[in-house]
Amino acid sequence: MGHPSIENDIQVKPVIFSEAGPLCAEQNLALDILRLMLITETQDDSLDLFVEFMSETFSDTDVYLFAIHELGSLRLIRSRPVLTGPIREQFFPTFTQDEFCFIERLELSSFWTEHYAPFFPTMSKGLVVTVQIRSRHYMMLLTSQSEALWHQNTLGTLHYIIEVVKIALTYITSTEMMYHNRDVEQTEKFASLGKLAAGVAHEINNPLGFVMSNLGTLSAYMNGFKQFVSTLSESQKTSVEEMLDDSTDIISETLEGLTRIQNVVSSLNVYNHVSSSNVGVVDLRDVISSSLSLILGELKMRAKVDYQTPERPMYVKGQSNKLQQAFIHLLMNAFQSITHADGIICIRLIYETSVLMPRKRNFCLSIQDNGKGISKEHLQHIFEPFFTTKQVGSGAGLGLSVAKEIIEEHLGLISIESELGKGTQAVIRLPCVVSMP
Repeated sequence: MGHPSIENDIQVKPVIFSEAGPLCAEQNLALDILRLMLITETQDDSLDLFVEFMSETFSDTDVYLFAIHELGSLRLIRSRPVLTGPIREQFFPTFTQDEFCFIERLELSSFWTEHYAPFFPTMSKGLVVTVQIRSRHYMMLLTSQSEALWHQNTLGTLHYIIEVVKIALTYITSTEMMYHNRDVEQTEKFASLGKLAAGVAHEINNPLGFVMSNLGTLSAYMNGFKQFVSTLSESQKTSVEEMLDDSTDIISETLEGLTRIQNVVSSLNVYNHVSSSNVGVVDLRDVISSSLSLILGELKMRAKVDYQTPERPMYVKGQSNKLQQAFIHLLMNAFQSITHADGIICIRLIYETSVLMPRKRNFCLSIQDNGKGISKEHLQHIFEPFFTTKQVGSGAGLGLSVAKEIIEEHLGLISIESELGKGTQAVIRLPCVVSMP
């Protein structure tokens, strides 16, 4: 990127390095900053950490990081000490394009006096480092009252650290961009799926409501008819009661089938972000217990369920019906993966300290089975809508994608670990709404 050259009278002196290799101390410092930067998630976090590291490593040194905009102007984005006020909105003209150089005798420069001195009144000399990370350009200005910063050994250390930081920032930026593009692609998929789901749900709901209403009316008629039958003779009752019993079973089974269709429509509405209830404080213990009570009879047919309800409440903010829906999908997946007689599903609910935010607490729910497991090839696709490894008729491939959508809607995370032939573990992390002591 070319920056417009602005004539100025600032004395710029390039820094020349010796051919000697970096010292061990330099390598250690570079490794320290590299380790710290690689645990950050975004380039912005890395820049914060880098400026802090430079300020602490080079004592008595002020650090100012500027972003270089397309027109060549500079804007202060980070500093140690932290500066606030008008300087954060100020655009400064560029005064050098050198990658590593001194600026000296600034008090004699009219250019500096006009553009920079009002914001940096005590600065008389400084060290300038320019860095390009993909399409982003930065300039770092360091100044110190100590002469140690200007020694050749210190400059060599600083140059070595900058080169390592450039590599780390390039990697972090590329990774961040990759995840961003993947998220955009996934969002577009869900947006398209949401439109499809809304249309399908609308088309199903209309006749579904009509049929369920008619069945409800028919059920009421049947109850009235039963009362009428009670007035008949014994011989008449026998044949009519047989028809009534059969009709009652038919109505019950039909309503059960329609309820299942209704649940499928509800699942589709998750993609369209249709909310069916208000958000409130939910105890995860109650959600898990209610989820198990709904399907425990089916689970016990094939597996032993190992779950101890925690003694203390575990509150999250959310919608209990949606969380229940997500948990049932995960439990049914575990159940359906077990094909042997000694199946077991272990459920654990604990609270833990967040890895990324140590001051925060999460609730961690794990559902582990000893079923057939999932291959590595399939594992990377399990959250995709309509992807399934089950036989035709055993599932539509919406369960895990619906569960993931619900968990993320509750600001949580879900991960699946599995090994073919050994079983699967689903782990859900949700933020606490009430801090635990």
